[in-house]
Amino acid sequence: MFWRVLTGLLLALPLVAAWAAGITVSDARVTEAPPGTPVAGGFLTLRNDGAEKAVLTGAVAHGFERVEIHRSERQGDRVTMRHVESVEIAAGSTLAFAPGSWHLMLFGEPPLPRAGEMVKITLHFADGGSVNVEAPVVRPGSGHAHHAH
Repeated sequence: MFWRVLTGLLLALPLVAAWAAGITVSDARVTEAPPGTPVAGGFLTLRNDGAEKAVLTGAVAHGFERVEIHRSERQGDRVTMRHVESVEIAAGSTLAFAPGSWHLMLFGEPPLPRAGEMVKITLHFADGGSVNVEAPVVRPGSGHAHHAH
């Protein structure tokens, strides 16, 4: 009986974590890095269907050493990119991680995953929840929609 209950609880944990964040992920993709380059861009859309704001605090990606949250901003004729510790997604709103705006920077040792491969990403939220997504690696300039929750 104990093992049956424990197994049931362990199987439910990923579902509870994803629900706790109230987040749905769509259009996830990783842009293929040029050969020999140690960094790739990660893009996705986060929808917060929860009653409270969700705060994305980080991510991990299989095949990469670390993942950082970045934001690109235009300042006059320059575009700057800065690392941020977290990003808020208001209740009932959507936040797109797209080129020239919010994005994930995935750092690793070359060779990095190539177009056609998949990258498993786990997004971590301030409430302790997490959301898993598989993102296809795409060539720069191409789009691809993929859903997860």
